[in-house]
Order: sequence, then C-alpha cells, then structure tokens
Amino acid sequence: NSLVLSLNTNLAWNKNKSFINNAENTSSTYIVGQGARIVWNYKEKLDFNLAGNINYNMAEYSLQPQNNVNYFTNSVIADVTYTFPNGLILGTEVDYFVNSGLADGFNQNYTIWNASIAKQVFKDKRGEIKLRVYDGLKQNVGISRTVSETYIQDVSNVVLQRYFMLSFTYNINRLAAQRQEQQRMDRMMNGR
Repeated sequence: NSLVLSLNTNLAWNKNKSFINNAENTSSTYIVGQGARIVWNYKEKLDFNLAGNINYNMAEYSLQPQNNVNYFTNSVIADVTYTFPNGLILGTEVDYFVNSGLADGFNQNYTIWNASIAKQVFKDKRGEIKLRVYDGLKQNVGISRTVSETYIQDVSNVVLQRYFMLSFTYNINRLAAQRQEQQRMDRMMNGR
C-alpha cells in the first residue's frame, strides 16, 4: 500500500518589447499556478489518482492597456484502475476543465471521460487485450488562448471526439513487464 501527496507551484513571467507605429510597446505576461495530486495504491489491485490545478494568467500592455486581461484555467483529474485476480482490469478517468475570463463563447467548462476494460493473457500475464473509449461524453473541445506582444487570440478547434480503440500488447520478456509497471506508476504520479 502506498499513499503519496505532491504539491507543485508554477510561477512564470515573460516581458517583450515591440513597436506599434514607431512607438515602443512593452508586454508582460504572468502566470501563477498551484497544483496538488494524491496517488493511492492498495495491494497492487486498486490505483487511485486525484489531481487539481489552478492557474491565474495576466497580460499587460504599455501602449494598449485596454487589451490587459486576467483569466483562469483550472482542471480536476480523477483516475481509478482496479485489477481483478483473474487478470481483468477496469479503468476510468474523468478530466474536468474550467475556462474563465476568455472572450464570449470561449468560457466553456467541459468533462472528458475515458474508460477501459482489459484482460491480461498468456503465461505470466505478458499479453493484454484492451478496449478503450475516449471522450465517452462527447464533450471534448479544443479551446486555446494565444497572448503575444500586440494581440490576444482565443481559438476553438475541431477535435476528435468519442472513439473506441481495441489494442493488443505483448511483453517479450520479464524486464518489459517490469518496465510497463514502472511506466504505469510514472503515469499515475505525473498525470499520464
């Protein structure tokens, strides 16, 4: 059994100079963020991962103060995986994103839900057959913000929504199986 709590703080500052109609424009962007993650593993059967991040973003312009903006980007992520004694593995992951302070129509909150069912096969469980659904709720949206020296751009992109994937994985040797377990633990600790 293991329980890990990790905290991370993010601070960023960027200053740029540009010229608009021969006048010097100074732009500054600031990001202040805080994140927390809890990872719990119970008897190598149940893996639980809960994480949250909040980022406060600011952009300031010396020549165009009307373009100064402040906005938040937030996310909450929860993953649960359970391995049954017969090699059946069930997994689910829910990611919730919150956008605020963006242009009209871009302040969308959305949830991405992924789920999987897998069966370990062959001697020493070296093979795995997995069926996975991505974005089961069909809510995925591609919203991004670009802040430059002279403009702020909010963009909504068309993104791939719900789809299914059937996969087969085979580990050639024991070291590969151990490496796969280490990668699984790394993904749990680092948020995929």
